[in-house]
Amino acid sequence: EKVLAMKKRASDALEAARKARDELTRKTRPEDMRSVDDFMGALTSLRGQRGQLVSLREIRYVDLPRVDALEKATIADQEKVSAACVVFLSSADALLPVSQKLDEIDLAIGKVDKTVDARPLGEELDRVGAGLTVLSEVVGGLEVDDPVQRARILENIGDVFAKQNRVRAVLEARRRELAAVEGRATFGAQLKLL
Repeated sequence: EKVLAMKKRASDALEAARKARDELTRKTRPEDMRSVDDFMGALTSLRGQRGQLVSLREIRYVDLPRVDALEKATIADQEKVSAACVVFLSSADALLPVSQKLDEIDLAIGKVDKTVDARPLGEELDRVGAGLTVLSEVVGGLEVDDPVQRARILENIGDVFAKQNRVRAVLEARRRELAAVEGRATFGAQLKLL
């Protein structure tokens, strides 16, 4: 009875992974991608799907040939999106939306007046950073015919990374500043209670 339950769980997990992969395949068609955010999101999602498939191998009684087939299909999707991404990143203004998003976050930092309000900005910076990391790994790992093109793409990604790091430093400084003010206010309020 336990074996049957374990086989059922393995079958259900495999079916859920197949459905997730099918949905991801529909959402990550290179011909539908129009922005660097689309590519960053697709590549990050495909990487996550591959991780889920790898962890699926650890489930007892899972159908390993089916897992292999799903993983191969996911790798093929990832390679298609990666190749289209390199072509997209070859355009001079491909990373402009990411740079503009970082400018928006930088402006929003100045308007933050509580440490709790800084958290969403930090999460957005993390999302941008994860996407940039995936992009640099994709470009670094692909065979690009023109090494100058590859270097230019990596340099552009590096410039945006530098901007992201600068904005993160500004955010952390603002958080520390606000935490100090909030700490003094809390201490003053507690002192009044005594």
